[in-house]
Amino acid sequence: MGNVKENFKRSCLNGGMIAAVVIPLALPMALSNYLQFACLFPILPFALSYCEDKNSGYLKYILQRQGRKKYIRNRIFWCGISGGVAAALPSAILFLFLFCTTHPSSGIPDNMYYPSHLEQMIWEPYIGVGGGTLVLLMKLILVFLFGVFWAEFVLLLSMMICNKYIV
Repeated sequence: MGNVKENFKRSCLNGGMIAAVVIPLALPMALSNYLQFACLFPILPFALSYCEDKNSGYLKYILQRQGRKKYIRNRIFWCGISGGVAAALPSAILFLFLFCTTHPSSGIPDNMYYPSHLEQMIWEPYIGVGGGTLVLLMKLILVFLFGVFWAEFVLLLSMMICNKYIV
């Protein structure tokens, strides 16, 4: 259990995670479609960890203690978790803000809450479920998977090219 706590602290409770959460919330592009920069935030917390371990020489000692397969499994799992959380946490904060300010119980008329441009979207059958909460949860899951993908992709690149500035 101590290993899980230590891995969680190392992957999710670090300066990279703080930057990955604060920067999208602080910049105005976070309120719009910031897809061009969104792939940068999930890699900040932990995706370059293999590169850092190898370049510091610490990798040899880690592999002696826990073995190559366990090390690889841990890196893949915790890199995915940290990337997903780094991508989903700012979106979750924004969705919570939207849910609290534009929920139907807030007195907003229905024609303002359900704009006409949403009628032709794939989400249309689900917009009315729970006041749009289901749509926000599905989008949050997609954002989490987006973060997992980019973090794992950069982890793969860092294993092939062991220079964090190139990766």
